[in-house]
Amino acid sequence: MTLSEFQQLVTTLAADGEKMIDAATTAALLEEARTSLLGRKSGRLPELFKQLPSLAPSELREAGSLINAVKAKLEGILDDRRRQLEAASSSHRKVDLTMPARRQWLGSKHPVTLDAETRNDPAKLEAALNTFRDRIKHYRQERVYPTLPDWPVVCFYNMSKRRGEQRNWYALPFDERRKLMKGHANVGR
Repeated sequence: MTLSEFQQLVTTLAADGEKMIDAATTAALLEEARTSLLGRKSGRLPELFKQLPSLAPSELREAGSLINAVKAKLEGILDDRRRQLEAASSSHRKVDLTMPARRQWLGSKHPVTLDAETRNDPAKLEAALNTFRDRIKHYRQERVYPTLPDWPVVCFYNMSKRRGEQRNWYALPFDERRKLMKGHANVGR
């Protein structure tokens, strides 16, 4: 093989590699392109490295320099494309991970309070009670079937504070319960 033939193979590989990388629309396709181009066992670039000994000794330095430059170029393009795909996939997820998993129920006035405030106007009382019923309906729905975020992992911790007759959480003094909860929170950090 002559140096000009080798240069033609390397140039063709560089052009084909750029096209393959640009055509990759997912991380899996990008990995396939990387393996096809740079993979140790079946990559096209390692196959070219294996052909270096067939060149004349005086041509090895130039050929090695050329193939190393193409390798560096393809690796850079792969990294750039990987960053583009990651940015594109993360832009689809507009979730603030610091927010609670479900909307907070804002609460409303108790029906007795509503009655006291609207005693002289039955229409206002009925409107206020309907608002209360709607909010309670939503609250109960969220408690039974919470709206969970589209996260890869969600942790649910169900804690029952009832411990039987002898060890009832609610029978403990408030300061002792606060101390226990603080310890419980510290373990979870």
